[in-house]
Amino acid sequence: MLVRFSVENYLSFKDKTEFNMLTGSPRRLPHHVYHHGDLELLKMAAIYGANGAGKSNLIEAINSLRNLVCLDEIKSINNTKKFKLNSQNNKKPIIFEIEFITYDTMFFYSIKISDFIIVEEKLYITRYNRSEELVFQRIFSKDKLTIDFNEKYKKMEQDKLRIKLYEEELLKNDETLLAKISGARDGFDIVKQAFRWFSQINSIKPHSYISDLMILNNNIFNFINSYIKKFTTGIDGFNIVTKSFDTFFGENSQHIKDSLIEKLNYISFVDLSSHMNSPNPKSKTIATIENGNYVIKSLFTYHFNEKKDEIAFHPMEESDGSVRLWDLLTAIYFAIHEEGIMIIDEIESSIHPYLLKELITKFSENTETKGQLIFTTHESNLLDQEIFRQDEIWFAEKNESGATELFPMSDFNVRYDLDIRKGYLNGRFGAIPFLGNFKDLNWKAHVE
Repeated sequence: MLVRFSVENYLSFKDKTEFNMLTGSPRRLPHHVYHHGDLELLKMAAIYGANGAGKSNLIEAINSLRNLVCLDEIKSINNTKKFKLNSQNNKKPIIFEIEFITYDTMFFYSIKISDFIIVEEKLYITRYNRSEELVFQRIFSKDKLTIDFNEKYKKMEQDKLRIKLYEEELLKNDETLLAKISGARDGFDIVKQAFRWFSQINSIKPHSYISDLMILNNNIFNFINSYIKKFTTGIDGFNIVTKSFDTFFGENSQHIKDSLIEKLNYISFVDLSSHMNSPNPKSKTIATIENGNYVIKSLFTYHFNEKKDEIAFHPMEESDGSVRLWDLLTAIYFAIHEEGIMIIDEIESSIHPYLLKELITKFSENTETKGQLIFTTHESNLLDQEIFRQDEIWFAEKNESGATELFPMSDFNVRYDLDIRKGYLNGRFGAIPFLGNFKDLNWKAHVE
């Protein structure tokens, strides 16, 4: 469960900016609240804002942190991603902070990055509104790396030796200690517990798709396979084709196979749509380990011809709307049945507004959900207090310095019977485009 996430000096986020899943003052829709002791967390959040307000940047920031931890992708978090509208920010590090719950333990993890170097990394066990317990901290200063663990985690002589090895030889300045320890066979189980949570973050962008969950999870596959015909997309079902690495890649792609094998030491799968030289987001192909073997699993659709034979189609042959639909169904199924996080940027992309509202309403009404659904959107038809609590609706807006600010609807004094869709479109909550004197635009002057 995500508790809160903050980002500083990254993309459009100048100062520390927080997004959280904590409950506010509204008490409606109690089945939207997960209880962890004294802590109450929400099961979904919708983020609204004008084009360019920074909604997608929030999603990218969360994804960047996940990829840094799980895939060792620090190269994408470079100085060009720092906030550019204040010259002082170029001298400051990029900072990510995240608080989350996994297996009834709450963790706080923070990391500071500058010039492809991790200058600080910390992991705490936290207790909501109570004391914190340091697990480790790693600091790089004056060309020297120091790693410090809580005394309770280095009582054994082997653990002290491991820390010394990480500090002096094993840990590089562009690697997270969180991932490095998690790739080791022995030691520091509490760190490995925190690491595993990041693999539960799943994300869909407007022009990317999730193939992993539908291919890897038989329950999700069977659910989508049984329901897809009801949506009249022309698809009659799905099949999965499995091939060995050698069969799929041939003999001249050993470097690709080696790279995938290295990644699969840390994570359960790799999406080939982002790994190949010529990626296609519809490829629906992943690398994973099955029964001890490295395999490639590809998803295909099928349609019945006039003889009722199954005719295979590659996902690239299906419409964007069809692919987006079964990914959205996958995301909602996952958020209902799994204790992970599903994040969707521009959830309305290629989906009919009526169908989207029906799907989100089904998720809202479900009283047995286990995960969290977070998405950005412009779809005002979803602004309905029968679907969302006020603390589940967030707004992104640029301030005078060009930096993104985030705030929930619960910050406003809003009646429970208010038509919040109308209020939003009328600008009551901000986070809508400023059109200026739009009527005075001289269209004809630019048309020959």
